[in-house]
Amino acid sequence: MIEIVLLLAALGVLIFELKSEFHSWLSSLITLIRASSNFSSTKDEIFRERYDNIMIELNELCEGRYSLSNISEVYDDDIRSIRLLQKGDTLRSMCPVQGTAKDAEKQLSNKNFIASMEAHYRAADRKANIHRIYIFESSATFKSDLVQNHLMNSAFLPSSSTKERLLSVSIILLDDDRFHDARELPHDFIIFGDRKVSVGRIAQDSRVAGGDVFVDRQSVAKYRMEYDRLLRISEDYEKFELQKS
Repeated sequence: MIEIVLLLAALGVLIFELKSEFHSWLSSLITLIRASSNFSSTKDEIFRERYDNIMIELNELCEGRYSLSNISEVYDDDIRSIRLLQKGDTLRSMCPVQGTAKDAEKQLSNKNFIASMEAHYRAADRKANIHRIYIFESSATFKSDLVQNHLMNSAFLPSSSTKERLLSVSIILLDDDRFHDARELPHDFIIFGDRKVSVGRIAQDSRVAGGDVFVDRQSVAKYRMEYDRLLRISEDYEKFELQKS
């Protein structure tokens, strides 16, 4: 029974915007399951814990969202979602880079990060529109050789088919007063077309500890506005480099 409801819930997320009545129907079904079963009162703690976790997940799906418990799940979900992008779709991507140049080196060389960038490039090759904003805590980190090499590759890596610029890359330096308006805005989220937004859940050490994914129109529109604000504050990396030279 629970497995069937999970399948229905997954289907509900896919058609959430087209048939919102499915939301009410699935919520009613979950209520019926709770009322007609005594699973939650079983003495087996492992079964009861799994039952409760599944019901929590179903309730989240009914609300048009789901949770990612750690950074690896966030990367995996992002990569799978990017792979679904096709010609004409738009990816609005963020990359906060925190700490020193050494911290940045660790971040940019992480296998999950590299896999995510590969997904970005492949989506661009499929003619998806890729916008990526890099947000640096420190201008010194931004100027490091490793970061500059990464940004050059991201901004100007030629497409295997068109030899054109693949990604639109913009820069924000939080310790530079030109970008001070960005300091109070959210810095870690990614918008997949008009379908959904994945928002990083930030831990006390200011690192991403998990995420929350929303498919409802209101959440997508909210973060689209935040992204557009950040985009207006940012500077195009190519123009930024020209100004420096």
